[in-house]
Amino acid sequence: MLLDERLSSELISDGIHLSREMLLVAFRNKGYERLAIVTDAMRGAGMPDGDYAFGPRNGLMATVRNGEARVAGGTGLASSVCPMNEMVRVFRDLTGCPLWQAVRMASLTPATIAGVSDYLGSLAPGKSADIVLFDEDVQVKGVYAGGRRVV
Repeated sequence: MLLDERLSSELISDGIHLSREMLLVAFRNKGYERLAIVTDAMRGAGMPDGDYAFGPRNGLMATVRNGEARVAGGTGLASSVCPMNEMVRVFRDLTGCPLWQAVRMASLTPATIAGVSDYLGSLAPGKSADIVLFDEDVQVKGVYAGGRRVV
């Protein structure tokens, strides 16, 4: 998939699902216009270490420890516990790509892949005014949905 120019790719850039080397291979082969940063964050995202359901509310339990969510027995990853802003920061830090490219891979690129870039994914007249403000460390400072501040 990474070598087929007709296809776009998604990746979870929490630094756990994929190694730095795999992130670099994906980025070099797809570029910021065809590589989307996504998250599969579960209920334990942003929470202290502990046990949390993933999937449906009454789904399987996962144990979150040190930024990783693992299924019972610790045999495999359950989901990520990394919020999207952290995915962007980790991708930037591990690959050395410019912040604007990492942000695009979490906004306009997935909107384009999903076929909704006419009204989502970037700031332009006529588009939804959904905005996340963050600092240089990619720490969220404000969130706007439809142009109204919600955080």
